[in-house]
Amino acid sequence: MITVDTRGRLCPIPLIMLKKALTNCNPGEDVCVLTDNETACGNLTDFISDLKCEVVKKTETTAEGLSYTSLSFKAPTGIVATGTAETCTAPPRKYEEEPYVVVIDSDEMGGGNRELGQLLLRSFVNALIEMPHLPTHVILYNKGVYMALKGTDTAETLQRMNREFGVDIVCCGTCVDFYKVRELLLLGRITNMYTIMELQSKAGHIMRP
Repeated sequence: MITVDTRGRLCPIPLIMLKKALTNCNPGEDVCVLTDNETACGNLTDFISDLKCEVVKKTETTAEGLSYTSLSFKAPTGIVATGTAETCTAPPRKYEEEPYVVVIDSDEMGGGNRELGQLLLRSFVNALIEMPHLPTHVILYNKGVYMALKGTDTAETLQRMNREFGVDIVCCGTCVDFYKVRELLLLGRITNMYTIMELQSKAGHIMRP
């Protein structure tokens, strides 16, 4: 049996973890997913159902009295195991025929509660690397440059996108200096507004969180 423990993780990370785990399963192998997040539980259940798998849902309790949900099912056919998680290689990524760029101009997503907005943007950036078609560039300006600061999980994700898949991470130099974070950047090609405008004008389309 393969157990995917996503407890403590927020959407969309549990779904990403399950998708990765399934690449290491054999058809018919028992899979059990653990989650303590109601939204993630719903998304995971829908995904498993879309695979035409029968899912058994149970509410469990830890020794400390914390409740969580277990989702059990058998891995579907059509999935080819690629080895253990330690040795399997990442699936190849490719650009769409029409290249696109991602533009992030804030440190939060949406205009409601700030804490929620920051959480949503972190989820967006960390899920971006799992897209089947990656952007050619991620452009950071205004408070978007905070996504590339040392010590943040978003910067680590952007660094992986750059190193492993060649995605160009671009930071607005004026913004970096305005917020006095130049020395705090983990990565990012510091450039000017003209270059940022040029990159956007040449993109097939632009994705904004």
